[in-house]
Amino acid sequence: MVNKYLNSMKYLLFFFTLTIASCNAKKESVQNVTNDTTVMKNQMKIEVLAEGSHGGYETSKYIIIKEEKTLREVFTKVNMIRRPGFPIPKIDFENEMVIALFMGQKNNGGYGISVKNIVDTDDSIEIQIKEVEPEGMTTMVICQPFYFCKIPKSDKNVVFKKVE
Repeated sequence: MVNKYLNSMKYLLFFFTLTIASCNAKKESVQNVTNDTTVMKNQMKIEVLAEGSHGGYETSKYIIIKEEKTLREVFTKVNMIRRPGFPIPKIDFENEMVIALFMGQKNNGGYGISVKNIVDTDDSIEIQIKEVEPEGMTTMVICQPFYFCKIPKSDKNVVFKKVE
């Protein structure tokens, strides 16, 4: 009887440990706003403002933010489930704009979205978007991947293109 109880406890402890480990398997930089600066091929400077797996938007969308009011609205939506939330970045809207990418709701972890490259042509700016899908085992959690970056302001037409 005691052996049966100990075996049951071993399995319960193993299951509990496995569950906790899988929840922490892929830590993302959700709570820390990164200040990574990357210079792309065309020398357009990109500064990552925030990225994570729970962004609050259930559908895929790309937003070009050129004013403070829109920035506050979008960050308020992203911060609805966070305590503390991401601080709203200080943007010089005379010279900069923010690109916000939302992948939409996914049924498990392991998804991600980011800007891979920016091509500045004579008449447009092409934002090349990289989407990552999970490989192998993932956490079973509903997520909404998102990505914010700051780029130099432009009045050119902005075109979004998914790339590999």
